[in-house]
Amino acid sequence: MIDRHPTRNSVEKNRDLRREEKKMQRKKKRIYMEEKYTNIENLKTQREARKFYELVNDVRKDLNSRAVTLRKRNGELSCNSAEKMERWREHFEEVLFERDDPQEENNVELSDIYPQKQEAENRN
Repeated sequence: MIDRHPTRNSVEKNRDLRREEKKMQRKKKRIYMEEKYTNIENLKTQREARKFYELVNDVRKDLNSRAVTLRKRNGELSCNSAEKMERWREHFEEVLFERDDPQEENNVELSDIYPQKQEAENRN
């Protein structure tokens, strides 16, 4: 029977069980990937090029890629790297310095805190 109003004890018990299950899954995945890497290394030493590159490509496909787009302040999507970096800079300035108006000039700029970053940008 499904408990419509779970108790604190049952909620905590379920949370602990989920936590243990996630830990076990991470451990199994780590073991699986270590075995796969060992197999790749063995194929390399045995000079099995075709099987080696097949496994390398399988491992590469398993890796998740990052998001390609980012939403601008006005809601539009941006794929341009420079625009994405500028948007992240704006975001962290707002979060770190708690600005009410991100366009205010009297607030601290990142270049004041990290002058080496500004120098590196000027060199490029």
